[in-house]
Amino acid sequence: MTELSIMIVEGANKEHRKLGPGERLLINRSTSSTDTPCPEPAPLPSGSVSTKEWRFCASSPRVSQNHAEIKMHANGRAFLKDMGSTNGTFLRVSPFQEYELQDDFEVWFGTDVQLYRQSPLWDEESSVGVFASLEDLVGHLRTVLRKFIRDISIVPANRVEGPPPGMCTCLPLSEKDALLVVQWQHTTFNLAIERWLQRRVVLFNSGALGQPPPNDSRPWEFTAASAERRQVLQLARRVAPTMGTVLLLGESGVGKEVLAHDLHRHSNRRKRALVAINCGAMPKDLLAGLLFGTKKGAYTGAEEKPGLFEEASGGTLFLDEIGELPLDVQATLLRALDERKIRRIGNPPIEIPVDVRIIAATNRNLEKMVAEKTFRADLYWRLSAVPLIIPCLRPTDVMAMVPLLCQQLVQDGYSELSDEEVLRVSRCATTVQWTGNARDLKNALVRYLTYREPSATAEQNWQQAMRMRSHQPAVESSHPLPPPSVPPSSEPEETPDGLMKKLTGHIDALMFLDFARRILFPWHRGKLTKLGVKLGMTGAGAASRLKDYGITGIADGNMIDPAVIDSQIASERAKLQPHAEYLRTLLGL
Repeated sequence: MTELSIMIVEGANKEHRKLGPGERLLINRSTSSTDTPCPEPAPLPSGSVSTKEWRFCASSPRVSQNHAEIKMHANGRAFLKDMGSTNGTFLRVSPFQEYELQDDFEVWFGTDVQLYRQSPLWDEESSVGVFASLEDLVGHLRTVLRKFIRDISIVPANRVEGPPPGMCTCLPLSEKDALLVVQWQHTTFNLAIERWLQRRVVLFNSGALGQPPPNDSRPWEFTAASAERRQVLQLARRVAPTMGTVLLLGESGVGKEVLAHDLHRHSNRRKRALVAINCGAMPKDLLAGLLFGTKKGAYTGAEEKPGLFEEASGGTLFLDEIGELPLDVQATLLRALDERKIRRIGNPPIEIPVDVRIIAATNRNLEKMVAEKTFRADLYWRLSAVPLIIPCLRPTDVMAMVPLLCQQLVQDGYSELSDEEVLRVSRCATTVQWTGNARDLKNALVRYLTYREPSATAEQNWQQAMRMRSHQPAVESSHPLPPPSVPPSSEPEETPDGLMKKLTGHIDALMFLDFARRILFPWHRGKLTKLGVKLGMTGAGAASRLKDYGITGIADGNMIDPAVIDSQIASERAKLQPHAEYLRTLLGL
């Protein structure tokens, strides 16, 4: 940072200061009985290297005459020093020891004077957008305030027996006769953040934030850092406001359900319900009644009950694992989609009109199922009007997803990690091939947080979590993991020459395939020549090397599936995985 913007609050008085490199702010108690402000510093003489000094003189008797100092170093880092005060700060800094201030800090001097870094977010008065529901507002607050809160909840006003434990803010909600309860991370309030929160809730209660938002005004929760997943998200943005049926295809854990919820939230149906059902989790004989409803007496014990189509009318019906749908139910579903009418199970058959948008998802190959006669071809073509093929997680996606998953796990009661440790864990996670995608990654983070030893490094704790992933015995805490400087015991079993040839061969192959993956797609004429130029060979030479990995057809102008190269990349990574710790040791990671 080149400049530090600070707000100092004492009661109703607020003072704003900006510190540049080499400048400092002194906080002390005024020796005068009047409210005369402290004098401004005199201009420095020409060529002077002395620190420019500002002062804040508090009237509180709980502030010492020489209390504390905030100093901005020439390298842009800000530090706090307790100057031997009798009351100290709420950070409990040792006297005359410097403490580096983080990006979002707040400090109390005594119990009356608060100092925090000023952020334009907390001082802006304009609306941040509008929200379709109270749940949407809460979701927005969770995103913006995630570094400052422990939890946000909605509590019925008639059930409040006393204030929640810890520092919290309770604000009335007019929509549900309830309270919005925000529990803060720290033991002290940041007044600017709390006032910002109060303004948002007042606006929402007044209706100023209660109208449906524009489609693109709300964040998408689908993680898309890699080029492939960003392309999927771009297509999803286009189809979201339409009535089109969407078919989400991809392996388990790639984010099909998350994207389905995003599509609904950014559609014109967001005011109505999104109703979801896992078609593979329901017994075959109950599935039709659950989807289309039942009439009393349709079968033993059957009651008059509407189905999910009726519940989702005006909104969206999400059919997860559509590939598991029985053939007879497929026929009934096709009729409902074509005629926009359903019939409850039982007699007499009364037709009920429904207005539903369908989003379907599966990890199965529906085209293959159509060929095998296990999925209706007409239903497949009806569902696949807009297919979105979601690729597996790339390293950049993993890097972006780990902090989000860690934040979710904090809400589930797991320990919160420092930003530095989250970054180191993210880097470790990018070296792993996540066959189960996001679910697999989240399970690994759960293991990491469960078995984490505070005395061990992030890399050592990650190695322990990976042992548990492969069902190897856990390492007892009394026998710490070997330090990173010690190569794995398996490496010395090979001769240095043999190991070097093996590793260089796999690394060379991985780099070649990575270049090919990034340069050849999207494919058009001339891409093969471009790949050859990048690698110091001809286009024919690049095609020949691709052929060595079983990748053929490009030289003839034919298109190949990017998944073929992805599979080869995964294979080379898997071959390097046993040597990952050794490679990290060589790189000093």
